[in-house]
Amino acid sequence: GLRGDLRNPVSSVVDAIRAIDTDLVLGLRGLWALVLVALLVVSARRLPLSYTALAAAALLVAASADHIGSLERYGYGAFPFVIAASTLTARPLVERVVLLVSASAMTGYALLAFLDIYVP
Repeated sequence: GLRGDLRNPVSSVVDAIRAIDTDLVLGLRGLWALVLVALLVVSARRLPLSYTALAAAALLVAASADHIGSLERYGYGAFPFVIAASTLTARPLVERVVLLVSASAMTGYALLAFLDIYVP
């Protein structure tokens, strides 16, 4: 009963994105789902098929939950997403931008956690 029933992953993500104005954390999870879909495409183009299959299965299962809480954690748990993201930072300028965005996101998520809005 923690995650609820299974649901169509597309409608789960769309509902999460639509909720960004009323539920910031759920909306952010919807945006992370879109980032993971983009990384799945990168994985399909640059990594072995078995890595892409693992990433697709993890994303499908995580997005099929009635409540897509901890979607980010499941994405990081499926290592092909992390490898696919690392292949995008080959140029030094891109690497610096990614580090800046990552530091800003980590600061924002820490602030949300300290304000008891987000539970990591």
